[in-house]
Amino acid sequence: MARKRWVFKQTNKELAKALAAECDVDPMVALLLSARGLDDPYDIDSFIHCEQQLSDPFELPDMDLAVERIQLAMQRRERIAVCGDYDADGVTASALLYSYLSDKGCPVICEIPERLEEGYGLHRSNVDRLKELEISLIITVDNGISCIDEIEYANSLGIDVVVTDHHRPGTVLPPAVAVVDPHVDGYYGFTDYAGVGVAFKLACALEGCACEELMPYYGDLVAIGTVADVVPLIDENRIMVQMGLQVLNRLERIGLRELVEAADIAVDPIGADQISYAIAPRINAAGRMGESFRAFCLLTTEDIDQARYLAGEICQENIRRQDVEGVVSDVCRIQLYESGIHFYDRVIVLADENLHHGVLGIVAARLCAQFGKPTIVLSIDGDIAKGSARSVEGFDIFEALTACSDCLIQCGGHVLAAGLTIKTENINLFRQRINDYARQKGPRPVPQLSIDCKLSPYGADEKTASAIRCMAPHGCQNPVPVFSLLNMELAAVQPVGGGRSRRLVLSRDGVTVVCVKFGITDAGFPFRNGDKIDLALVYRYTTYKNKPAFSLVVQDIRPSDFDHDGMFRDMLCFERLMANEPTTKEERLSLIPTREEMGHVFRYLRCNPNLVITPDVMLWRIGSTLTAGKLFVTLKVFEEYNFCNYYFDGDNLHITFLNPTGKVDLSNSEFLLKLQS
Repeated sequence: MARKRWVFKQTNKELAKALAAECDVDPMVALLLSARGLDDPYDIDSFIHCEQQLSDPFELPDMDLAVERIQLAMQRRERIAVCGDYDADGVTASALLYSYLSDKGCPVICEIPERLEEGYGLHRSNVDRLKELEISLIITVDNGISCIDEIEYANSLGIDVVVTDHHRPGTVLPPAVAVVDPHVDGYYGFTDYAGVGVAFKLACALEGCACEELMPYYGDLVAIGTVADVVPLIDENRIMVQMGLQVLNRLERIGLRELVEAADIAVDPIGADQISYAIAPRINAAGRMGESFRAFCLLTTEDIDQARYLAGEICQENIRRQDVEGVVSDVCRIQLYESGIHFYDRVIVLADENLHHGVLGIVAARLCAQFGKPTIVLSIDGDIAKGSARSVEGFDIFEALTACSDCLIQCGGHVLAAGLTIKTENINLFRQRINDYARQKGPRPVPQLSIDCKLSPYGADEKTASAIRCMAPHGCQNPVPVFSLLNMELAAVQPVGGGRSRRLVLSRDGVTVVCVKFGITDAGFPFRNGDKIDLALVYRYTTYKNKPAFSLVVQDIRPSDFDHDGMFRDMLCFERLMANEPTTKEERLSLIPTREEMGHVFRYLRCNPNLVITPDVMLWRIGSTLTAGKLFVTLKVFEEYNFCNYYFDGDNLHITFLNPTGKVDLSNSEFLLKLQS
């Protein structure tokens, strides 16, 4: 993960105390919610108890027109096609609407495009196939808003189209009978539904009932699709997910029950985390690695043998997806480390021949998280390249792609995620253009870790853990509360989890706190007993002997009493220098280390010849006037003289000291001379 700047929320203990008394909630919950902007008793009560009613589905744009056309088709017994998408949101939306129409006795089929062969959205070939099947009405779910030419073509063949989507429209709406999309201009209600949320609203409108009445039948699908698509878990989404989780935990849908068993997912109970990290990836894996229709069949079948077979097959596909993802990630990382200046670009654009299309989005997301920058991964197939983009908070990737649309064949998506198609010959031009756009937007956003509350060692207990459970389900815009423990002394480090993780024993003010850092070994853990450290932590819940249990899980660790803001400022300055962006003379001179400072680095590396260490810890250990910018310049100079090999992975410096012999005059370094000039 990229190094993150810790940002502490402003808390008001007096306000929280008053809200806790008025709302009858734990003071810690009141403190956390007020720090997140919920400082009205009514809003707090609605948030905790989810008592707000779901809005009337007919408030959505064109819902009346959609219902009118679909009901006419139902009366006439017209053949209907539900056309969805291959991701978890699209598959659950397809399963939901197909199940509803099928239960009503409609002659309905479902079409889901193949990610690897057809790509996103409607295609003329789909429309031709549906015409041969005598389909007279197409209902899109989780797509359609950008399929203007395809819908015009369907109209020319006598097929009506109802669009239900949640993606942002372009300047022209598709020529459909109805366009049910909360982002259409003129709609001022809740806009952040997932595709499955819009499809669910359509089913409720067709049924002519309050949304709450259909939740027991389709809530599990709504919860999975909404969490999987990483839409904000606030307002109506929070209500639908909370209600949907209750349905999901009953496991009445045969396919989901078999998937949970095949994947060995802990049912204690199933929450948003299990959807994000276990259920949704497996549903997505079906489409990433082959036919997404298998996941649709899993969610709609009533045959237990078929469900068991499909669940096992999809779990195997998920394992294969992980292997392929690892290969593509390695290709991208090698290319990035070897590409020189592109490593320092504002927007990382990577392209290679025949990368597996099914994992491009995941790889882009992982690299984006690793380097803290918008990342685009393209797979080249002859003259055309297709790819996925992922972004960071503060940089609208869809807006950026739109600004470069003259370089692209097609693009679409959200603020933080998008897809694109481009001519291979335009990739370098596109890389330049999108980076120019990013520079014009101002300073590069630094990844941030939002700390909800500073915790005293006395407060890191089961009482706090139990109190904040009412804030679930967690997700986008309602994240798991993050606490900090500052200036803690590390008393012990113990291996757990077969040696793959570490239990940390900490102390301060005579109080001992135990927490866990997952996925780290002794070699990768840079702190030692007696160090004073700051920790960012979250509570993780499990059950032990049928009783709720909790643990404190470390999200990030940093040395205490260190100028972290200065480190980020220097690192960004060095990055601008390496990317040939404008820097002032003062900025360049501030990056030049003294002979004494370079000597400190040399001696430290000689004593620690094989290092994997974060820049802040290395600077903290060296303890001189050295800054982060000077450290990176020193490493560049040392590399120039073959003193060491190194690379920076966004979080850690990986340094191998080469034990040089003889003396050299570092002041003659080409890199230093260029910097001074």
